[in-house]
Amino acid sequence: MDLSLYRAQGDYPEINFRCRDPQALALLYPLYAGAGSELTAILQYTYQHLICCPPQVADTLSGISMVEMHHLELLGQLIRSFGGDPRFCQPSRRQWWSGDMACYDNRLCKLLLKDLSDEHNAVTAYLFAAQRISQPCAAALLRRIAKDEEHHIILLSQLINQFCRKS
Repeated sequence: MDLSLYRAQGDYPEINFRCRDPQALALLYPLYAGAGSELTAILQYTYQHLICCPPQVADTLSGISMVEMHHLELLGQLIRSFGGDPRFCQPSRRQWWSGDMACYDNRLCKLLLKDLSDEHNAVTAYLFAAQRISQPCAAALLRRIAKDEEHHIILLSQLINQFCRKS
């Protein structure tokens, strides 16, 4: 599968620092393994890919999921760079990731609209974190991930227009 179809153009900035920063970790853990996180997105898109009927939709959801897996990897590296442990939890809240954080709606248009909303929320969350994080390369990486999420908005909007809009 050509993942370039499911991500924005451009490279991801390198992570080239090590420092302890509890404030940065507080911003990163929800993006990594919270209810609106990359982990949730991966599993939600994977579920949807498996239950979706139109092959074009299933393929797009699978491709987006793989890009989200790359984001999870990058966030895990960022968490380590800031002195954290990339477990699938939010340590400050003592909340582990749970399968009930994903949406299991199996109605095509409902799930696409939920995904679209989730991607809009992800863009907002990444840009919010990028504005508040101390390391410039970490902020640049968060902005780059936000560009992928914006690309996902375009892809999902196209599917909604094709499969959900009444003529």
